Amino acid sequence: MAQYINNKNVDWPVEQKACDPTKVLTAPLCNSYVKVVGYYMARPYNFMMAKEYWEEVTNDVELLLAARFGLEIDMNKIPEEMWYRASFHTQQYINFQKYVRQNALKDAAKLVAEFQSDTFALRTTKSIGGFYDFASLILDVKDKISVAKTVVDTRQLIANQGPITINRTMYKKVFNQDYHAGMLEQLRKDGTYKGDGLNDIYKKIGY
Repeated sequence: MAQYINNKNVDWPVEQKACDPTKVLTAPLCNSYVKVVGYYMARPYNFMMAKEYWEEVTNDVELLLAARFGLEIDMNKIPEEMWYRASFHTQQYINFQKYVRQNALKDAAKLVAEFQSDTFALRTTKSIGGFYDFASLILDVKDKISVAKTVVDTRQLIANQGPITINRTMYKKVFNQDYHAGMLEQLRKDGTYKGDGLNDIYKKIGY
C-alpha cells in the first residue's frame, strides 16, 4: 500500500489572493486595487488535477460543486507533509463524492441560486485564477447555468450515485495509483464511503 502519492502528473495548488465573503459586501470590492478587510492569501484544493483533466468535466453542477468544495479547503492550513500523503487525497476525493451526493438532492432552483449568489462570486472571482487556470470557464458556467440544465445534471449525478468525472477513475489518472486502502476502509467504517459511482464500477468490471 503506497503511503505517498506519485506526483509525476499532479498540478499543485497555487497560492493566490482571495476574498472572505463574510467581510466583503460586494464582488467589485474584491480586487487588488481596493484594499479591503477580508483580503487574504489562500491555496484552494484543486484535486491535484491539471487543466486538461478539469476540461473533461462536462457536468456543470459537478464542476461548480468541485470549485466550491475546493474553495472550502485552504491548503495553506494543511501541514505540507500531508500534501504528499495518499491517505489525505483519498479522503478528499471520497469526501467530494459524499458532497456531490448530498448537493445533487437539493432543489434545482435553490442550487442555481447558490451558484449565482454574491458569496460564490466573491470566493471565485479571485481564487479560481491560479486554482484551475481556467477561471473564465467556471465563471462562464456559473453565470449561464439554468434551472433546466441543473435538473438534467443533478439527475445524472443521482443516477450515477456520485461524480461523473472527479472520482476514483480520475484519482487513478492523476496519481497513477488506486485509493489508499487504509483510508478507504476507515471511511467505509464511518459511513462516509458508500461505494463508488456506477460508472467507476462499470469501468472496473470492464464495461
